[in-house]
Amino acid sequence: MEDKRMLIAEDDPISGKLLMEVASSIGFQPVLASNGRLALEMFRKHPFPIVVTDIEMPEMDGRALIDHLKDIEEEPVIIVQTVIRESEHVIEIMRKGVYDYVIKPIDVGEFVVKLERAFETSRLRRMRRIVEKEKVIRLERELDWYKWYDSAKNRELGKLDRSLFHSLHTSFNQGAGFGALLTLLDIVSQSAHRENNHYIIDAGLMDLVNENVALSGKVLRTFAEIDWLLTHELELSRTDYSALYDLVSGIRDDMLPYAARKEQSLVMSERKAGLSGAEVMASNERLRTLIGELIINACKFSERNTTVFIIVDTAYGAMQISVINKPTPDEQGRVGIPLGYENIVLEPFFRMTRTVFEGYDTLDYGLGLTLADKIARKHGGKISISNIIDYSDLSREPVTKVNVSVSVPLTVA
Repeated sequence: MEDKRMLIAEDDPISGKLLMEVASSIGFQPVLASNGRLALEMFRKHPFPIVVTDIEMPEMDGRALIDHLKDIEEEPVIIVQTVIRESEHVIEIMRKGVYDYVIKPIDVGEFVVKLERAFETSRLRRMRRIVEKEKVIRLERELDWYKWYDSAKNRELGKLDRSLFHSLHTSFNQGAGFGALLTLLDIVSQSAHRENNHYIIDAGLMDLVNENVALSGKVLRTFAEIDWLLTHELELSRTDYSALYDLVSGIRDDMLPYAARKEQSLVMSERKAGLSGAEVMASNERLRTLIGELIINACKFSERNTTVFIIVDTAYGAMQISVINKPTPDEQGRVGIPLGYENIVLEPFFRMTRTVFEGYDTLDYGLGLTLADKIARKHGGKISISNIIDYSDLSREPVTKVNVSVSVPLTVA
């Protein structure tokens, strides 16, 4: 269940009641405080994702409340309501870092729209905070990986190694594609009968052959694309943050039909004005392939009726695109990426699950992330995969989510 609690700081009982009723009608759980001091006390006891505050209040006004909230780690998304119409006062309030404002008397329709947008923003900010906290853990896991890899070179194949080679051995024999094609051709050779200079073959059987020929062709084209990336250099051009954001936004729109298959939503971070000058060297065509693969992968492995978050930001001198999802348990009951697998999942033919996902127009041969990894490396970047633990909703147990991030280095001016 999503955390839709919100705190309303309003000293006027009539206005407070109206805000409470509107918020409740669209699924929020509002709590009312009659002044800024009480609101701050309530927030410190149990932080709220969203705060709606009046400006003029007794004991502590809205400006002071906003200043205090900005000093708290779990900073909320703040909406201000005010009767002040003068532009300079509105600008002064917005400079405090509030999300939005509404003018009294409020327009109910406008307030509903802004409240729903604030909720999406609060979820994205929460994901950002979680990702930031996990960065140190991710670095430690990278060290664990290199230790594992170094020891693996000097030991016999263990359970993890056998899993990789088992996937390599069985990939072409599962589901549609090469394995099914070989079986179908065997059936064709046994069931077809010759008349004059022609063979008569069942139409349904031939349709299956054609379908699997097409799938096998996709696999071979993926092989060819990976081979090309290994032996050629990409033609890269300067791409700024705004253009990259638009590219990711367009890919997100293209992926909506895949998300709809399991009633999932794709929520993308807001555009950051302060990053407009940041640039990377990129091939938009190849990045489209890479990001599309990450989003489809997240949809395939996510639980039904959950949210996939897409965050475009900068970190450690690189442009970073993160795709975060709540994964379904695999056949062994594991949730997320087991420790030690974060880098192995990028290897060709390695699959965490044997499931064949119908309706996603993907290969299910363990090649998608391999292709994405090769594209990232050709941009001088990398893909990192790790679990993150979401503790943000205190009403439920911590939730394991998977964060797949691609980082491309920023250009130096």
